[in-house]
Amino acid sequence: MPHFFKFTLAFLTLGTILLCLGSSQPVYTDPEAPGRLSLELADLPREQRFSQWHSQLQRFETNHKRFTDLGRGFIALAIGVALANAVTSLYRHFEGRSRTVFVAIAWIALWALKIPFITRYYTLRQERFDFPTWGDSIAIPISAETAATIACSVLTGGLAAILMRRHSFDSDLILTKPTGTAQGIRAAFIALWFTLLLIDVASGVWYGNEGSVIACLGACPLLLAITTASPDDPPAPPPPSPTAS
Repeated sequence: MPHFFKFTLAFLTLGTILLCLGSSQPVYTDPEAPGRLSLELADLPREQRFSQWHSQLQRFETNHKRFTDLGRGFIALAIGVALANAVTSLYRHFEGRSRTVFVAIAWIALWALKIPFITRYYTLRQERFDFPTWGDSIAIPISAETAATIACSVLTGGLAAILMRRHSFDSDLILTKPTGTAQGIRAAFIALWFTLLLIDVASGVWYGNEGSVIACLGACPLLLAITTASPDDPPAPPPPSPTAS
């Protein structure tokens, strides 16, 4: 059994168990607590209102939120591992220019994949009363994060293009020791990028942010392909000009 399949099955099983455990419990020990707190705190100053809301609401919370968030996070982790394996297989299927086109399309598609999950993330939290009735509309964070996702897709796509300047994709995704200062800086920058991706994955699992987990894991093989790309050979020097006899 391939290792990726074992990880996928383990994460899927764990996520399903956690989701079932959380779903078997009510969200709050007192179902009327969110509505009652909203009314009680409505006349307080804005900052005090929100701090009191979160601190007082926690007194009524069960393990429903923590277990269901983790459950969705681990299920997303399983999907992300499977997606990363599929992206790797497709990458190796293409060659030459078609491989570059595939990486570009996959890069855009993974960023676009995050957008519907942004709406799902905030809608779910609104349905379980994570936000008070007098809070801002969830349309505000949904719009802001969607705009940020589009901007980041353009920015990171540009960075990837810069990193691939004078480099060509290899079929073998095998890490080698960088040679030279420029290659060392390039490798260190990509290593930092990988670290940020994995932090985003860990945060997404903890908070049940499925879009971040799936998209970031799917992007890992693409970033690995950029890391293992081979520098192009420098152009041959021009032949010496003939001397007059």
